[in-house]
Amino acid sequence: CGRVVTMQMSRAAILVAAAVAAALLLARCSEPKAGRLVTDPTTLDFGQVVVRDVVPKKLVLRNEGPHPVFIASVVSNCGCLRIPKFPRSLEPGETHELVLTLDSKRLSPMTLKGKKIEIFTNDPKAKRLALPVEAEIVGTHDMKPLFVELETLDDAGREREHRIELRGRPGVEVDVREVRIKPPGVLKAEFRRLEGGADVVVRVGPDAPAGRGRLRAKLEIDVLLTLPSGVQRTRTEVVPVEGNWP
Repeated sequence: CGRVVTMQMSRAAILVAAAVAAALLLARCSEPKAGRLVTDPTTLDFGQVVVRDVVPKKLVLRNEGPHPVFIASVVSNCGCLRIPKFPRSLEPGETHELVLTLDSKRLSPMTLKGKKIEIFTNDPKAKRLALPVEAEIVGTHDMKPLFVELETLDDAGREREHRIELRGRPGVEVDVREVRIKPPGVLKAEFRRLEGGADVVVRVGPDAPAGRGRLRAKLEIDVLLTLPSGVQRTRTEVVPVEGNWP
């Protein structure tokens, strides 16, 4: 009697093992044939970026799977990040290099947080591959005011002076090279170099032409910036200038 029970248990164990093996085989056969996408690097760290700079960063895509990998889209939640055209598929072992760029022209000094790019593929283990984007946006100088409102131009016998201050951030040297008024002939502009920066002065002189309505002009300031690392940047600051004719 004991031998019969043992044989029945052995038979049951064999059936269970066979069922498990069949299930595993069926699951393996039913898995979609897809590649495996990996990236290098896994985090896009742009490091320290000077405001208004456009900084490139290489991103390598590689298919380490036995089947082709298909890329549906590459998106980012950061409007400052430019994504180039990407391949729609990669064969097994194939690599492709993307050059992404961080455009800081519209950014203020900050540390980027919560930004990322996402790559959507047919890889069942990584259908949405998220890569963090990191950068420290640093400023170089301060300028104030950003807009000049002239007094009413009704006193032709006295010059009025309006000053724009440019000051470097710690470790940054500011050197004003040239100032221009557009349109020319209405206002006068000059600059004075100071320790840590410069002052730009706009004057309304006795030779200001007569007119009516609103005076609109702009002041262009060419600036050479020397960073603590010794790297230099050129900038042209534009300051709107407006005033009323008598």
